Amino acid sequence: MEIHFFKREQLNIRQWDAFIRKSIQYRIYASSIWLDAFSPGWGALINKDYSAVMPLTIKKKYGISYLAQPRFTQQLGFYSGMPVTDAIKDEFIESARERFPFAEININEAPAQPSQQKKNYTLALDKNYALIRASYYKSLINNSLKPALKQQLTYCTEPNIHEAVNTYRQLYRGKMGLDNKCYSQLTQLAVQMFATGNCFTRQVNRNNELLAISLFFRDEQRIYNICSATTAAGRKANANPFLYDRLIQEFAASGLILDFEGSNIAGIEAFYKKFGATLEPYYFIKWNRLKWPYRVFKK
Repeated sequence: MEIHFFKREQLNIRQWDAFIRKSIQYRIYASSIWLDAFSPGWGALINKDYSAVMPLTIKKKYGISYLAQPRFTQQLGFYSGMPVTDAIKDEFIESARERFPFAEININEAPAQPSQQKKNYTLALDKNYALIRASYYKSLINNSLKPALKQQLTYCTEPNIHEAVNTYRQLYRGKMGLDNKCYSQLTQLAVQMFATGNCFTRQVNRNNELLAISLFFRDEQRIYNICSATTAAGRKANANPFLYDRLIQEFAASGLILDFEGSNIAGIEAFYKKFGATLEPYYFIKWNRLKWPYRVFKK
């Protein structure tokens, strides 16, 4: 199969976005607006008849171009209007390996080569709220949602993008290890996509005190839980499960999928599963063909 590499400026972006939207593997992360925000130097591998593509998120260090997973971009990978065979996946990966000596990326489908499975959980919002809630774990209802009802919590739908990003940064700065540029990119994209109806926030207050807030992106298929923050007081009040429960109630029977965006962390995974969410894996792959001494800059 003949595969060609294109820089971002060489692509017809309207054609790219239309192809990505129609692909059966579609996720918002492969849209040009998302890639432009978090990986400005991105490119793509495209086969000769434009029936399969693979976006490449390119970085540069010591003059060496390599592939790295952008922040706030859970997965990329292979996109096509039909299932992608293992043979096609291998050809795309080999083509990427020939062009880039190092890579650490998450892809949407398992390749034939060794990879590490990572966990993502999703919840279909195709039924009414009562039917969705019937799949909740009893521990979620009895230990979190019922106690939350006694806390005089308020579910707020007014947009508050800057508060969502700033609260997330302040509460999890040490754990996430992100610099200010990452948060600026996220804020700018959120503001841009809010204008088209593709981004929103939800928060939980008590007596005007912020307890939990989440920043969501959405498209025609999914709601993406990009960042969620809960204060110490919010944890005591079960504000976070209350927020997700009200979000599910709000969008029940919409036909959308709530994409929880994780998690490989056991406690967070267990929390999402309590809502009846199902596993939707993605895969981490890595290669290192750097020569010494550059090989040591990435191990």
